[in-house]
Amino acid sequence: MEAQEEGDRSWLQDFIQAKFYVPCQCSPKFTTNFCCECKGLPFCEDCKNSTHTHDDHNVLRVCKASRQTATTVLMIKKLLDVSDIQTYSINGQRIVYISQRQSNEKHNPKVIGRKCEICGWSNLSSSVKFCSIECKVDWASKEEKTIRCIKQKNWSTPKPLEECYVAPSGSFRKRPRKGCPIRSPLV
Repeated sequence: MEAQEEGDRSWLQDFIQAKFYVPCQCSPKFTTNFCCECKGLPFCEDCKNSTHTHDDHNVLRVCKASRQTATTVLMIKKLLDVSDIQTYSINGQRIVYISQRQSNEKHNPKVIGRKCEICGWSNLSSSVKFCSIECKVDWASKEEKTIRCIKQKNWSTPKPLEECYVAPSGSFRKRPRKGCPIRSPLV
């Protein structure tokens, strides 16, 4: 399988939004495969083996872990950089979750490592930024919009806060407030 170019990420939204583990159109088996080139509906193992239409395509196989869909790092790292996504070990394989992690009553809200930059899920490692592929894609699209906005407004460097601040009507302030003061710990 060839690694796809950095710019060709059109399959990612279809992959994230796909409904896995539903009965396939051709058989009662569950859909656990997704073709990155065809970008169609997910399909089962029988469809993959019988039609041979996806033989030379990048096909991702999903699995369930903690009631959520995931894919193995070995399969997706050929198509997407997952170095800043939290990985987990399931049955000896490293996996990453596809969709945002859903909080439940058993999830310990104490921050062990670093929180996900999109949804706030507490990750196990402090070196990762995201809990899932969906969060990374959301962050990348926000970054892309910010860069596009900066290029449209022709800002070469960020302006100081005083230049960007627009006082509310009737306000005497020339600058924004400092923010919440942080007290020093009492010893």
